[in-house]
Amino acid sequence: MSQFDLLFTRNDHATGIEFAEINLAKPAAAGMFLTQNPSSGALSWSKTLETPVLNGTVSGSALITDLSSNPAAGKLLDALTAKNYMDQLIGANDAMVYKGGIDCSANPNYPAGEIGWTWKVTVAGKIGGASGTVVEAGDTIICSENNSGGTEATVGSKFTIIQGNIDGALYDGLFSSTGLLKRTGVKTYAVVTDNSDNWNTAYGWGNHASAGYATAANLTSHVNNAAKHVADAPVFGTETRAFVLSIKTGESVASWRLLDWSDIDNIPENISIDGHTHTIADVTGLQTALNSKSDTGHGHAVVTTSADGFMSAADKTKLNGIATGANNYSLPTASSTVLGGVKIGSRITINSGVISADVQSDNNFTTTLLNKLNGIESGANNYTHPSGDGNLHVPATGTTNNTKVLKAGSTAGSLSWSQVAWTEITGKPSTFPASAHTHTIAQITGLQTALDSKPTVVSAPSAYNSTGTAGTIAYDANYVYVCVATNTWRRSALAKW
Repeated sequence: MSQFDLLFTRNDHATGIEFAEINLAKPAAAGMFLTQNPSSGALSWSKTLETPVLNGTVSGSALITDLSSNPAAGKLLDALTAKNYMDQLIGANDAMVYKGGIDCSANPNYPAGEIGWTWKVTVAGKIGGASGTVVEAGDTIICSENNSGGTEATVGSKFTIIQGNIDGALYDGLFSSTGLLKRTGVKTYAVVTDNSDNWNTAYGWGNHASAGYATAANLTSHVNNAAKHVADAPVFGTETRAFVLSIKTGESVASWRLLDWSDIDNIPENISIDGHTHTIADVTGLQTALNSKSDTGHGHAVVTTSADGFMSAADKTKLNGIATGANNYSLPTASSTVLGGVKIGSRITINSGVISADVQSDNNFTTTLLNKLNGIESGANNYTHPSGDGNLHVPATGTTNNTKVLKAGSTAGSLSWSQVAWTEITGKPSTFPASAHTHTIAQITGLQTALDSKPTVVSAPSAYNSTGTAGTIAYDANYVYVCVATNTWRRSALAKW
């Protein structure tokens, strides 16, 4: 017997009492019924009830009370929900029900109606009372929102009137040319030339009452306004300077005045001078500078060891006999291939120009070198590294083995740099818990499509023609509203059950 199994006591005797203990295993799934076979008395779990009778009110999660989205299978549909849904479908599809004719000669009020009810006007008059809408015989009156009837002021917005008599209506076939429509009489019209471009130009000039046209009054005012005219030019007489007409800052009337250097803009920093000549006296200090210079015709004595002068012919001959760079010599440093100067070093002597080197022997071998040699084992550095597995050197990394690891091969002594494959890692977990993160709607497959299929819930509209988008829904305490087309709403009343 397992946890949550049921234990029953059953009377198995046909006429007397004979109890039997019945063990019933727990159901395989939630939502199953416990049933008993009336012939054998056997107990079992079942999802099916044979001809059940339900009295009273049904409630619970198995009852469908909202059809705004696809309901789950295997549940019960509430009757009121079904009725309201059907009413909405009828309203959403603009179903019309003809309710007969209305004689409007006595200006009757609108009749009580439901969405889609339609009446035909049989006698002309007004509908909606004395202040109602004028209608003619043949017009159609359609109820667009449930109401109890009334005057134009109270329920007129809940009805739509379609005119049946279109006598006198204009249509394109009446006109044979392009232009503007002009009424010439009762129900008669003509087409005149479209000069609207000229009218638009004139309109752009401004208000014609104050701008655009000149009247006798404003022309006189303009002529007499000195601020709007140029003053008479002055009498120049013998004046050779330039007079200009200008307005300076703070002035409102232009005046003739002499042109000042400060009035000129964009004066160049450098002004080129045309070809001309000057005398020495025109150049300041030039004569003083010339007086300090020697004349072109003068002489000098021959140079001596104590006085400057010109070079003699003999000195020039001597100079010509000296090679270029003479005595400009630098002794090179001696090497195995270059003759040059040397310095006397340790254990080297020189005598009468002869260089001699001391001969090394046991007697002059330094103690330091001897001690160093004694500290070196025989055969030092004469080493051979063993070969074979376990004594191998690490292969060179090179420049192409970055981030790689040293891996053993399938044979002894084989090593190489390479990447570790995922399949070569042992002991790795089969799953990895995801860290906390977020996703956009676009990153969830099918989420945007699922959202698009859901109706949008908005605030309840105030009238049947309130602003709205087809497919959106709304509700308040009394109605459920559905927008069936742009700015067109239908509603269904809510009721208790």
